[in-house]
Amino acid sequence: MSTGPTDPKDKSAEPTASTEGTAGSSDRSPDAEPAETATASPTPPPEPSDAESDAAPATAVAPPPGPVVEPPPALLRIKAYCDSHGMKSTIETEPTYAVVEFKNGRVTRPVVIGPDAAETLVDYPLEDLVFLGDYSAVCSYKEGWIEAAVRPHGPGAGGRTLIARRSIFGISASRGKEPSEIEIPGVGGLALRLTEKRGILYWLDYGSQIYLKIEGIGITEHDKAVNLLEDLSNSLFMQIDFRFDSPLTIARDRFPSRRIFKARGRLDEDNQIVYPRVSYDKSPSSLYWYARSATSMPLLQFLAFYQCIEFFFPQFSRKETIGRIKNVLKDPTFDWNKDSDINVILNATLEGRRGLLLEERKQLGATLRQCVDTTALRDFLNETEERKKYFGTDYKKISDERISLSDEAVMVEQTADRIYDLRCKIVHTKNLDGAEGDEMILPFSKEEDLLIDDVDLIRFLARKVLIASSIPLKT
Repeated sequence: MSTGPTDPKDKSAEPTASTEGTAGSSDRSPDAEPAETATASPTPPPEPSDAESDAAPATAVAPPPGPVVEPPPALLRIKAYCDSHGMKSTIETEPTYAVVEFKNGRVTRPVVIGPDAAETLVDYPLEDLVFLGDYSAVCSYKEGWIEAAVRPHGPGAGGRTLIARRSIFGISASRGKEPSEIEIPGVGGLALRLTEKRGILYWLDYGSQIYLKIEGIGITEHDKAVNLLEDLSNSLFMQIDFRFDSPLTIARDRFPSRRIFKARGRLDEDNQIVYPRVSYDKSPSSLYWYARSATSMPLLQFLAFYQCIEFFFPQFSRKETIGRIKNVLKDPTFDWNKDSDINVILNATLEGRRGLLLEERKQLGATLRQCVDTTALRDFLNETEERKKYFGTDYKKISDERISLSDEAVMVEQTADRIYDLRCKIVHTKNLDGAEGDEMILPFSKEEDLLIDDVDLIRFLARKVLIASSIPLKT
């Protein structure tokens, strides 16, 4: 479709020429304005002159109407096809592309289609295609197949993909010019196909070096198709990893990041970097940097930030216990000869130590109370409308523990409760302190996608704890 981008340029030149022939050049000429004004009113009275002189420049400086850019014919054909088959679609210009809404279970998924892809896709029965879950995968119930983009797990995707291709298709195949493919016959008419050949997903802007195709399916329901894809791909990729040490997975849809943390404004206001004055403990610092490096793994980030805070539990728990004991001893009515007064000291020492998990929750609260300023926490929770909405109403999607956005008296304690509850959901299948039915937050789940604001919160808390525990730098 090399003619697609060039046609609008050719057409844009023609209106320009015709405009110059009429009023295009005179409108933009500085010499033309006085002439038009003089012609309109040779001896204008003062008030009409003002009105007419105001009107004349407005007409003179108004730009001529821009050329009408015609979309490439392929995009127009795609749009017409979608209209005739009840599919929602639009065409955008500058740059030129189409957006087509495909079925995706109970919702739809917008897909961007460029002019070149439109040339190929116009011959596909697009109305038969259904995207599966949040995967880079599409299904045709009518033709009985599923196609999914495959990618390697973890960072270094380029090198890992090459290793996987060599493992699956052989070294000689990975060096060849022709795309390789292997077929794996199954049972009940099913067959798996791992291929480097470009299929429908490539033209739907889901490019990959490896695709998995499941053929011979007899499914007409979205959720069943998703389950089949997950079961077969998981078993196949386990086999490949066990045999070839090549971890693969089905690619996920490229959801745009909901937001980028707005720290740039503060940096612009005060971008002066000073010589370090404090030192941070190396062990929790390494956990903090580990969390910061796991940018695409929210569960790992959350746990690493939690461990960073957990490192200081004994230190700040002791401080709080010592403070309670000091308060008892400073009481003028305290009598060390009375067992009841000694009991007060024992209770202050043993508070929160009736069970291991309860103790951990108490230690988290003690650490946050001594390290986190409530005003700073309130400002963080209300920093953006999106974050405010999440902690105000959407928080229940992954935890019932609520944090007040305004009551500073309970804010830190409620924050500790929520952080600990999420920690249990990530580590355990249920809270082990008696709360039944709290399911895990699993990798690649919708709950993990929702964890972004809580990851931001625990990162904020980890920073405050590191700052509170820092010591003067010794050089």
